[in-house]
Amino acid sequence: MQRSISIIIPNYNGKHLLEKYLPSVFLAAENAKTEFEIIVIDDGSKDNSVAFIKSEYPYVKLLINDSNRGFSFTCNHGIRESKHELILLLNSDVKLDPDYFAAQWKYFDHKDTFGVMSRIMSFDESRIEDSARLLYYSGCRIKANKFYYNETPEDQNVYTAYLSGANALVDAKKLKELGGFDEIFSPFSSEDFDLSLR
Repeated sequence: MQRSISIIIPNYNGKHLLEKYLPSVFLAAENAKTEFEIIVIDDGSKDNSVAFIKSEYPYVKLLINDSNRGFSFTCNHGIRESKHELILLLNSDVKLDPDYFAAQWKYFDHKDTFGVMSRIMSFDESRIEDSARLLYYSGCRIKANKFYYNETPEDQNVYTAYLSGANALVDAKKLKELGGFDEIFSPFSSEDFDLSLR
């Protein structure tokens, strides 16, 4: 069953990325044939990102941090302002396939689903950049840099204990109940590992 979507894109000096990839986000959202909003949160950019969004995408909900606050704070700003059932956490350098959402609806028919993540391919599509990972303890740190399904067929689903903040469709209610990302990890690093563990 389709659900409404809030797409949250943190931005810091990413005008060139927004120009290149925001059209793919709109196409995927429109193809989902559901109610959606796109929220861009600017994190103190100096590259005219704000002016670009205001002039080229006036229907985008633009939130502006008062200074550069980091990934966790910026995403949480968007999460608090979101109004739909699902939240897509999306980095500004990700290009979505036109049918991005079609294969993901079914997972949210299960009450225990927190989130779903698609594979992120390199720009030349030669390798997987981000995907299901193993969380493991090494020394004094929890790490998540071991992929475990690089060789899995494209249409096979894999459960993971790790969701990347770069590309994750999550249940908004559950995410908000967890309080979003822990801002202790600002400006960035390990906030998605922490969220995955919680």
